[in-house]
Amino acid sequence: ITAGDIFRSFVERMAFPKFESFSVSQPISGVLHVEFNRAKQGNSMNDAFWSEIRTLFRSLGGAQRSRPAHVQESDIRCVVVSASTDCTHFTVGLDLKNPPGLKDMMAAQRGSDEIDVARLALKMRGVVEEMQDSFTAIRECPVPVIAAVHGACIGGGIDMICSCDIRLCAEDAVFSVAEVDVGLAADVGTLQLLPRVIASHSLVRELCLTGRKMLSAEARECGLVSRVLKDKSELV
Repeated sequence: ITAGDIFRSFVERMAFPKFESFSVSQPISGVLHVEFNRAKQGNSMNDAFWSEIRTLFRSLGGAQRSRPAHVQESDIRCVVVSASTDCTHFTVGLDLKNPPGLKDMMAAQRGSDEIDVARLALKMRGVVEEMQDSFTAIRECPVPVIAAVHGACIGGGIDMICSCDIRLCAEDAVFSVAEVDVGLAADVGTLQLLPRVIASHSLVRELCLTGRKMLSAEARECGLVSRVLKDKSELV
């Protein structure tokens, strides 16, 4: 029995719970593959996504303490994050039909005939901090995290890949900081991290203020991604 067999058995025994927003597998020894699988919804980031991605990466961060004695640290050498091959897009960003914290904010306002702006703002602050913590969990993962992007990577997708160590994409990849189009701030990671990823602060401001699309060639040129592959099959 190889170490890879042991780890596959470890994953199958529900080392990680079954997630609604993505699947987790080990295609080859040492590589954990996280695949977004909500193709019909464009892999939009719904309420469940934020807690699930945090749970997954926090469990990786604490794996040294929680894994069985026979499973060695070297069993997970990197994590690849992608959309499943049947998905057209990496992610279209925040699920506006089921945004995070909506139920909590409605509960906070229940029973009141007037909108308490201060109370809603305080509740929203907590929601945003939890969303930020979800991607902080990716940055703090003890092994390299590789984002493999094909199709559209919109809004929250940019927040997410900026938290990854390595970013690759297919030729059909399209990037957009689209929060500005719906009156939101890209404050879950893009505004904080994109200036560290792209050397040109002028370009960062242009992308964030206009929400324009950036194609794969420009993404490679400016340093958002390090390599551009032909298609998603070659990418993953």
